[in-house]
Amino acid sequence: MISRELSRKKAMDAVKHIRGHVSDSNLAYYTDMLEDFDQTINMPLYMYTWGRDIKLRSGVSIGVKSTSFTRSTYGSQGSYQATGKPWISPSTTQLTNVTVDGEKVVTPVRELGQNLQYSVVDLRASERTQQPLDTQQQIAFRELYNQYTDEMVYLGDDNFDNSASPAEGLLNSSVVTSSTVPNGASGFPEWSTKTADEILADINDLLTSTWEDSAYAVVPAKLGLPPAQWSELVSRKVSGQADKTILKYVMENNIATFSGVAFEIVSMKLLNGVGAGGTQRMIAYTNSEQYVRFPMAPVESLPTQYNGVWINTPYMWAYGSMEFPYPETVQYADGI
Repeated sequence: MISRELSRKKAMDAVKHIRGHVSDSNLAYYTDMLEDFDQTINMPLYMYTWGRDIKLRSGVSIGVKSTSFTRSTYGSQGSYQATGKPWISPSTTQLTNVTVDGEKVVTPVRELGQNLQYSVVDLRASERTQQPLDTQQQIAFRELYNQYTDEMVYLGDDNFDNSASPAEGLLNSSVVTSSTVPNGASGFPEWSTKTADEILADINDLLTSTWEDSAYAVVPAKLGLPPAQWSELVSRKVSGQADKTILKYVMENNIATFSGVAFEIVSMKLLNGVGAGGTQRMIAYTNSEQYVRFPMAPVESLPTQYNGVWINTPYMWAYGSMEFPYPETVQYADGI
């Protein structure tokens, strides 16, 4: 009796096992058939802003090996205070001469390139999922290209020109004057410890100093801030009793706005920790090709090459180094 019951139990277990496999197979089949597949290509998140914050130098193309420009000063013989204006009197026997002193600045331009490569087999397989591999690689290349350009524009590259002459960027140039903001009433320089009036004073001091260095010819039209400091201006109120944010307060009371300049304050993520000793830095400048610019040859797609089952599409472009024809129109302030 016991042996018959055991045999029956084994048979029932075997049936359940078979039914379980059939059920699992059907479930997997229907799961695949009923799956709502999102065909969006979700690339890694990245934000690039170089096109917003800098102008490109005109006329640079693949094949250009260097760019150059001159910084000039002019004057006349004698000192301004001693000789005054060059009046002609009855006793004048010789006119003073105008002098021009020019400095030529030359920076190399280096080519870069990347290759999009995939096999015909991989391409056909990807097309079946409606996510063609060639399209994905093109999107990935464009994202990488903009990341490379972002880093080059803002910070330069130590490996530029085979490390013989490292490139500096908009935010870390040695030709730009840098200062440190003073401590506030709290005894610290950071904006998180300062009042709205102290923050406004820091900004106006930087704008005024830059304006003064340009012989009062150019009032900076743009202020770049690290994300945390920009966010603080946006979110903090002028006081506990006011609805106005510090950003609005600053936009209404800075010297650039009152000078008739279309002033803007933007967040620059690569400013984070760029100041002396890893402090937070802000930059005042005017985004104009006349004052500061970046030499770059745009991307060129070379002819697609076929090698057996492999498809290759090369891309080339070129970077120069950030140019400051008028470095006196740019200034940094650290410690914010």
